[in-house]
Amino acid sequence: MFDDSGSIEISPSTIVSSEQRNATLVTLHNQLLRLYSVPWLTTVQRERVDRCIHIISLIADRRGLIHFLRSNHSSFSESTVHSERTSRSVTAEQQNSHDYLMDGHDHSQDIEHKRVIDGFVAFLSQVSVRLSPLIQAEISILIDVIRAPYALFSDKNECRIKFLLGSFVHKLIQHAKYFLIQTDEILCLRIMHALKSMVKCNHEFDPVGLSLRLKLLRLYFSDDSQYLKSLHQTLKEEDVIERLRLIQNELNQQGASDLVVELFISHSSINILEESIHLAIALLEGGNTEVQTSIYRRLHECEIASEKFFQVFYDKMYTAQKILKSTSSITNDIPIDYDDFDDILFTSKSKRISLIPNSTINNRQLSHILSTDEKVNIESLSNHPFESQINTNNNITEIQSPQVFEATTFTYQASPQSYQKRSLTPETIDIFDFQAQNRRHKLVFEIRIMQPILRFLQLLCENHNPEFQNYLRVQNKHKTNYNLVCETLKFLDAICGSQTGLLGLLGNYINEDNVELINQALITLTEYCQGPCHDNQDAIVNHESNGIDIIIAIVLNDITPLNQKNYDLVLELKDNASKLLLAVMESRDDSTNAERILRNITPVSQLLDVGCQIYARGKQQDIESKEIENNEILHEEEINDNVNNVAQTVGHNMYILTYQLARHNRELESLMKQRTLNDEALSYYHKHTAEIEIIRHDRSIEPIVFPVPQLCEFLTNEKKQKVFFNIDIAFNFAVLINILVAVFYPFNKGLKDLDSRASAAIWSALLITLIAILFKPNKTSMRMFFVAGILRSIYSVGLGPTLWLMGAIQVLNKGIFLVSFMGNNGTFSKSRYENLTNFQLVYHVGYLGLCILGLCAHEFFYSLLVS
Repeated sequence: MFDDSGSIEISPSTIVSSEQRNATLVTLHNQLLRLYSVPWLTTVQRERVDRCIHIISLIADRRGLIHFLRSNHSSFSESTVHSERTSRSVTAEQQNSHDYLMDGHDHSQDIEHKRVIDGFVAFLSQVSVRLSPLIQAEISILIDVIRAPYALFSDKNECRIKFLLGSFVHKLIQHAKYFLIQTDEILCLRIMHALKSMVKCNHEFDPVGLSLRLKLLRLYFSDDSQYLKSLHQTLKEEDVIERLRLIQNELNQQGASDLVVELFISHSSINILEESIHLAIALLEGGNTEVQTSIYRRLHECEIASEKFFQVFYDKMYTAQKILKSTSSITNDIPIDYDDFDDILFTSKSKRISLIPNSTINNRQLSHILSTDEKVNIESLSNHPFESQINTNNNITEIQSPQVFEATTFTYQASPQSYQKRSLTPETIDIFDFQAQNRRHKLVFEIRIMQPILRFLQLLCENHNPEFQNYLRVQNKHKTNYNLVCETLKFLDAICGSQTGLLGLLGNYINEDNVELINQALITLTEYCQGPCHDNQDAIVNHESNGIDIIIAIVLNDITPLNQKNYDLVLELKDNASKLLLAVMESRDDSTNAERILRNITPVSQLLDVGCQIYARGKQQDIESKEIENNEILHEEEINDNVNNVAQTVGHNMYILTYQLARHNRELESLMKQRTLNDEALSYYHKHTAEIEIIRHDRSIEPIVFPVPQLCEFLTNEKKQKVFFNIDIAFNFAVLINILVAVFYPFNKGLKDLDSRASAAIWSALLITLIAILFKPNKTSMRMFFVAGILRSIYSVGLGPTLWLMGAIQVLNKGIFLVSFMGNNGTFSKSRYENLTNFQLVYHVGYLGLCILGLCAHEFFYSLLVS
């Protein structure tokens, strides 16, 4: 049971179900009680046994088994108290002398063991530091070879021609399918990892790794100088995006997207599913429309494959929701794999190292540990009833399987973070990455896998892909419809604690461990709606789970204690939630969704309060950054400026959300106007918010509200004019002329006499607006004066002269602008070809020509100005 070092070793047969683990725990406690009573134990050994009994009691108390231990302990104490009394007096003197010698021996042995382990860990650390960059460089070369094997050969070599067609990558993908059929999981994972690594364009190396990489590049690619030169070049951001797109398209043409779909529907192991999701994410990164189209076409070609594809993700979402709803708090109650040893450390007083395998390894971990051992049947390990184990005396034996021992981990010093699932994926198989074994996952795998799944679904709908947006919601040809849009909303609802019905207690469920997953769910739901997709908007807002209430609660509530621990995470969460609320209202003619959102915001001033609080907190952090000592100012200002910018951005999104909702609520609209005059935050947001109207493809006009970055304050007038004249806009003056032509043409019909009261009203409006312009000029008064002047001119001098006057003013205005434009751009000093290829010059000259034709030839030429 115990060795000399005090370590506990566990065989694979003990890694079983919860009932069997409980039985083993009770049995182990009984045996330790018996061991504690034997007379030949030394003092040090007795202390170790006593400490183990105490630890097991803590675990049993956590599992609700303390009553078993108490009953066993009481019965055992009664039977042993008499023997202890009779033997204690006989052996006391001998024991004391023996203990004194053994204590000194054990203490020196503990020190020696600690010294050896410390030296071994230090050696591993040094080896990892030195070899990791070299391994990374070699792997990057291997990926380059897989990506472009033709570059290994000269131009005249026959192999180069074969590889130029991409046959190597195609064979590699076919090989992965073959390995999947042959159930060779490890090699299939390695191939998928290699394909995923091919997509990464820019690698970062330290000097040692970079030096080795350059040597290997010259060694392998010396026959292709052009390709070698491209690998040496530092890519710009736009070049990186372009190369990423090219690599994704090449892999897609060789069948990578088909491989991903086949892996999804193959009912393979969870390792294959996880790695295939990551490969799909790499292929779709940036919203590659070609890969999206390939996956969409592949799913539509086969109805059975499509249904299996959706069923896989539906089942994963359903399982995650079931686990979340079975717990009352994501922070405290979700059963995680290291719960028994979370606060317990199996070491002696001398802080020795112990090999502590976690006894709560689930079936998924066993599939990792025993995947290379065909003699072990995992299912047989979990089919033993608790009752048959409660009274047995099964001893804990030494592990014989090297695979099982390889999967165990170390508990070093006083760290409870000892156990980490060891996955045999290509990313974690590195024997030098010993630090990765100490990383712990706070969420169970069934919930953690949701993050890459949601990211994959987001990328399927990236760039407003309407086909996938609708396809994820409804599959018309399937026997069973899998609504992944609503399932995503239900998952978000479950992870935020919807089962309690208390929206104000989000802080009990949202924490640092799951906030990233919640953010991904919000981003994915936003991508479902953008474009817009009205059906998905309605599905999210009107779903029976009322998941929209959770999203509103995230925007309005403080989310304590996360708000105090990491405010940046709260800002990111509120930012994504506000974007989702804006997305469900995007491009809608009705106010149904806006009214549904406003129903849960009482009072409506909450939105304004949240935005002002975020602004105030960001400003406070900015003030604190200015009080830092001189030697830390440069570094700290960068950090705090970033925090302040994030706070302002999030607060601005909240203001825009409020602005959009105010269109449908008069109380909120009037409240915004009142508080904007007095509140610093709202005044800032108001000054840095702009609104334009765009014309969509269906010729519908839609207002767009957006924040104006502070950087725009530094734009020159020339740059602003360049942007203004390059945008396709509707010129108001030309529109007005065309309205007059359309309404009153032909002009010889004449106009009816204007009523005296209407004439007096026009004269009054003209006079009032003139006075307003003289004393307090603004755009509104100028526009009113302009309209009143045109109406007065039409009924005073006639429509023809008024139209001619307006045309003359337009020709004069455009002529002055054109002269100024040509002078500023040096038009007369350029060649004729340069002037003819200057789009802005040709545009403005043509515009002036149409104005002259409309003035001198025919009024219908004005219609071309707004086409």
